[in-house]
Amino acid sequence: MTLKRPAILLIAILVLQVGVFYGSSRNEYVPELRSLLSMPESFGHWRMIRQNQVEPEVQAELKADDTIVRDYMNPAGEAANLYIAFFKTQRTGVVPHSPKHCLPANGFVPLKSDIILVDTAAGGGAIPVNRYIVSRGDTKQMVFYWYQMPHRVVAGEYQAKMYLVADALRYNRTDTALVRVIVTYRDSEQATEKIGLDFIRAAFPALRGYFPS
Repeated sequence: MTLKRPAILLIAILVLQVGVFYGSSRNEYVPELRSLLSMPESFGHWRMIRQNQVEPEVQAELKADDTIVRDYMNPAGEAANLYIAFFKTQRTGVVPHSPKHCLPANGFVPLKSDIILVDTAAGGGAIPVNRYIVSRGDTKQMVFYWYQMPHRVVAGEYQAKMYLVADALRYNRTDTALVRVIVTYRDSEQATEKIGLDFIRAAFPALRGYFPS
């Protein structure tokens, strides 16, 4: 028998509730994290050109334990925006905000969404990354994002919740980071994706080593 999506979602929610309830009876391991502001200002040939600030009202809504927003540029003049939000624990109900919810809420219209595998130089094989194309007025962007969990990289929101339960039960921790990269649309989808993937491949080894494992 094949379960329909609503049934799968219900099961996932129930499992999550049971896992968090069980895990909450123990003192959670909450890892220490160096300030994200100390993250390298260069990844390979990509150099930081701007350190942005998260607006207070956004931070109040987000409730992340640490955030960073930076603009990087390569020698060809191609730019990529890096955003990271780190959460030490999700047991209090504070969770990463999916770009698939935040961007439409800010007026962006979704055009395309899929998951791609990105080979990195960090070892361990390819990582799954969401590729999300949106537009607002004359602006068109390609958004890449994933969830950096203690023992894995996850792209899907529901999959991240399931692994959250597993990590809470097995490792007694629920920390995770949302990593998002935005590239302004170029001449074609292929050209835009090439820029984004080049940045991810350059940045990922440093990012992976930075988060607590």
